[in-house]
Amino acid sequence: MATRSKVNVMSQPLRKFALVIGIGDYESGEKLNNTQKDARDMLVKLDRMDFISDGPKLDLTCEEMKMALVNYEHSVREGDIVLFYFAGHGTQWEDQNFLISKDDDRMGADEIKNRAILIQKFLDDFNDHHPFVTILLLDCCRVYHLRNPKFKVALVHAKKINNSQSTGLN
Repeated sequence: MATRSKVNVMSQPLRKFALVIGIGDYESGEKLNNTQKDARDMLVKLDRMDFISDGPKLDLTCEEMKMALVNYEHSVREGDIVLFYFAGHGTQWEDQNFLISKDDDRMGADEIKNRAILIQKFLDDFNDHHPFVTILLLDCCRVYHLRNPKFKVALVHAKKINNSQSTGLN
């Protein structure tokens, strides 16, 4: 005896939604030169695959980024294909991944939980709507905050490549 699934997603076209964010013009700290181009290039590729988006969201503040994520989450319906792309600074603290908005680039470890965007929370919110699949693409320059009683914040940075240029998504 065959069982019926809650949603037969194969009997109807899947809606494809993308949220694309690129942040490079940080108010303090290191600016990233290629994130806006990468976000625009990603959106062109997603458009060719029939993803729906209201354009790349560029250089968002913390509040603007939270609003974009909440609005996106409210548009997700059961059976959708959900894609989130972020290019910008990221960090990890206590095994949690955070995204950094343009106005929060110089946070200490004690500020991360209150000001950075905890990506797992939004993934959980997206998945509460039972999409067919959730795709997360993070193109982040990452900082890992280490716990050490001798140092308030110790940062490990990836080696910076001088004069690097984006080749785009070809």
